[in-house]
Amino acid sequence: MKKVLAFLKKKDLYFGIIRYALAISMMPYGITKLFKTQFVLSQSLMDPTTLEKLSGKTLAWAFLGYSSWFEVLLGVFELIPALLLLFRRTTLMGAILLLPVTLNVFLINMALDLWDETKRISLVLLVLNCLLFLFEWKKIREVVLIVVGKVKLRFTGWELAINLLLLIGLNFVFIKQLTTYRKTENELTGDWFNNKPNEWILKSEKLNDSTLIARDIKVHFDAGGRYAELAGNNTTNTSSSVFDNSRSSYTIDEKQKIISFFDGNNTPLNTCTYAVTGNTLQITRIINKSPDKRFTQVFEKRVINDNKSN
Repeated sequence: MKKVLAFLKKKDLYFGIIRYALAISMMPYGITKLFKTQFVLSQSLMDPTTLEKLSGKTLAWAFLGYSSWFEVLLGVFELIPALLLLFRRTTLMGAILLLPVTLNVFLINMALDLWDETKRISLVLLVLNCLLFLFEWKKIREVVLIVVGKVKLRFTGWELAINLLLLIGLNFVFIKQLTTYRKTENELTGDWFNNKPNEWILKSEKLNDSTLIARDIKVHFDAGGRYAELAGNNTTNTSSSVFDNSRSSYTIDEKQKIISFFDGNNTPLNTCTYAVTGNTLQITRIINKSPDKRFTQVFEKRVINDNKSN
């Protein structure tokens, strides 16, 4: 009985259990990726749809399985460290190589809200990986002390001053640019920064008082000045004698209520007036002044991802 208790108290027993459990658990994931059989989507999930309608599960599988060589590479990164865990002398190396993998998998599972069971498994694997470092702490500490002892940090005053000024200058420029970009919005864009931009759905078109045949059109006014006109899930090439769909960018004057459109070469196309009333957008373009000829479009606002929490 004493021998059994003594055996159960041995650190190597639990160390071996943990490294074998982690190795055996990681191997199937690595092997399935090597054979390109993990990130497989059913045909029903491969039908064209908008990103807004995709779940995190579908998005993750489509992204990670998009490139076959990348899937194989992920498998290599999982399988090789798992094999190293099977041998006592290479356990620490295997644990070090595997940590970025288990941490990354756990974060992806949580961020994209994958299956609850998948989240739990990834958490367990990450914890097992971290436990191996606790068992090997003496080795890690010795390596750290050796490295730190050999590294002698010697900086001159000029070097510190130059680096400090460089960092301050770069941060000032980048932070200013990012802050300006975050504030780039208008009444047509919506809350794009929080992934809730506006989409304007065409409801009617008129040439003076004559109602034109309705088109299935929706338009996006991006914060960066990009303009997109879509029909369903594809960019429309529908032509019209009164509407120039070669527009690719725009500028807006919110005080004068004027929108100017440009083509892909930034050549001015036309200038329109607009009015926003509640969820309705009206854009009017004067085609001819004499005789008076006006083209009017009415859009209804839809907030993308309106029901999705950030």
